[in-house]
Amino acid sequence: MLRFLSFRARILSTLLILILGVQGAGLGAVYFATARSARTQINEGLSGSARVFDALMDRREVELAQAASLVSGDFAFKTAYSLRHVPTMATALKNLRDRIHADVAVMVGLDRIPFAGDPDIADPTAARAFIHLADLAAATRNGTASSIEFVQGRPLQLVAVPLMAPVPVAWILLGFKISDELAGELKELTGAEVTFGRGAGSGWNVIASTLPPPLRSDLAIGLAKFAGTLDATFDMALLGQQYVTLTTGLATVGEPLEVVLQRRLSDALAPYEGLRVFLLGLTVVGLIISVVGASIIARQVTHPVNRLAGAVKKVAAGDYTVRAGVRRKDELGDLATAFNEMTRGLAERDRVQDLLGKVVSPEVAARMLAGGGIELGGEERTVTVLFTDIRGFTRMSETLPPAELVAVLNGYLAALSNVIEANGGVVDKFIGDAIMAIFGAPLEQPDHATRAVRTALAMHKALTDLNKGLAERGRPKLWFGIGVNSSPVVAGNMGSGRRMNYTVIGDGVNVASRVEKLTRIYEVPAIVTAATRMSAKGFVMRELDRVRVRGRDEVLHIYEPLGEEGALSDETLARLDTWHVALKQYRSRNWTGADHALEVLQRGEPSSRLYALFRERIETLRLAPPGAAWDGTFTPEN
Repeated sequence: MLRFLSFRARILSTLLILILGVQGAGLGAVYFATARSARTQINEGLSGSARVFDALMDRREVELAQAASLVSGDFAFKTAYSLRHVPTMATALKNLRDRIHADVAVMVGLDRIPFAGDPDIADPTAARAFIHLADLAAATRNGTASSIEFVQGRPLQLVAVPLMAPVPVAWILLGFKISDELAGELKELTGAEVTFGRGAGSGWNVIASTLPPPLRSDLAIGLAKFAGTLDATFDMALLGQQYVTLTTGLATVGEPLEVVLQRRLSDALAPYEGLRVFLLGLTVVGLIISVVGASIIARQVTHPVNRLAGAVKKVAAGDYTVRAGVRRKDELGDLATAFNEMTRGLAERDRVQDLLGKVVSPEVAARMLAGGGIELGGEERTVTVLFTDIRGFTRMSETLPPAELVAVLNGYLAALSNVIEANGGVVDKFIGDAIMAIFGAPLEQPDHATRAVRTALAMHKALTDLNKGLAERGRPKLWFGIGVNSSPVVAGNMGSGRRMNYTVIGDGVNVASRVEKLTRIYEVPAIVTAATRMSAKGFVMRELDRVRVRGRDEVLHIYEPLGEEGALSDETLARLDTWHVALKQYRSRNWTGADHALEVLQRGEPSSRLYALFRERIETLRLAPPGAAWDGTFTPEN
């Protein structure tokens, strides 16, 4: 399966992008040109529609004026007017209205009061419209006028023609309603959608239109956003369809009447649809041909690359025996040959590193193979040194056969080494049944003391698990002591030019070894010095004593790590507080108070050697009280 990020996919995608870019640019150019041409045609058509509308309104005005002039010049009609015979005039006006298919026919006297004609002449808005038009006609030289007037919210195109006797004595008003029929007539002439309407407050009201009702509502909402945009085209979306729109105004009393002319953009683009479909099909055919051709070319390049990539994956997984089976006399063949030489070298280095990692720590081995740290010498580092030793190992070696003894010892050393390495420590050396470990070298670790204390606690748990297995096989349990100290040392490669070992030397190493031996006296799993206690964070420590070890005049404060903070029970913490009280009383020579507290602790933990040890000391000091210089420091015999 072709992956998107493969070399083959990149070749294909590059060609496809180029082809799509060219074809897309061509399609875009065609679409842009056709859309521009369509818009130009629509704009010209809408402008022509506006001119047709003006001509249609002028023609209707002429028709109204001619029809009114025929009536005003009729002798019988003048006679009826002179006799003030309103029924006769009303009948004549009705016949005139029906003959020319007008909507309004009214007589207005010099007093501007309608007195004959349509039944709605008594309507206040109609009366105001007729009076206004009569006023306009009276102000002209020939007594004729025309206007658009609103009656009950509906626009009327009205014409006023005077009744001469021989001067104007009244006016005949004829008019057509601006309605859906007028809009439809204009649509038949122009092909554009026609809508009449006007603004009302913040909205826009449709008065007459060729649009269906759902589109009229959408149009009213849309035009409210383009209020005041007259004699200019703009785009408007009606129910998802794009319409090019032109608005123009007609002068009326009050707010002007607006005429909205629209054409659907998709209708104008329809003639170009065939060209776009042809170009799109041509693009698809080109893409198919390109994909096939590019696939053939890409396979010739990517097949050997894929074989090399598969071999590289096996090398990354640790298989250095793999070989790239690419036999070509070109650059890819040279690459395969170089790859095979590389895997041979990696296999040899892996074998050397595996052997070296078994005699030194993996960190030291990696540093040596990387080209660093292979010269004699050292540097000063602050590290934490951990010593551990099996108690009673000599006695055990006397009771177990050699082979079984070695098996038990190897299992013990393997279990504890795993714990050390899991916490970032380095096993420096095995000294018989003892282990020396370093934290903070050769790799720097700011939290080396914390790692060492955590390791000591984990080693005690690992020994507990190991002893369960030994007990199941009927073998004696193992016990050990751990000593931990943090101090400056010299770390580096020690030995000769032919044989060397990465280790640390210094007084701090000796202190860690001496502290480990103190675990036999206090019978606790691990002891750390004050320097380690100050650097290690997050542990609960029990102060054990002040001691002066062999070879040092300086007094050491030693502590037993009990566990991480928050992991100890309330009962354990309460015993710890009692112990510290007892220790304080002991150092202040309050033998009775100290002994009482120790007795309470001993009853709770009868197996603890620590409490019995200090009670024995108290008995000795009671019999032979110490001098004034005594501060509670204990000096072991060896």
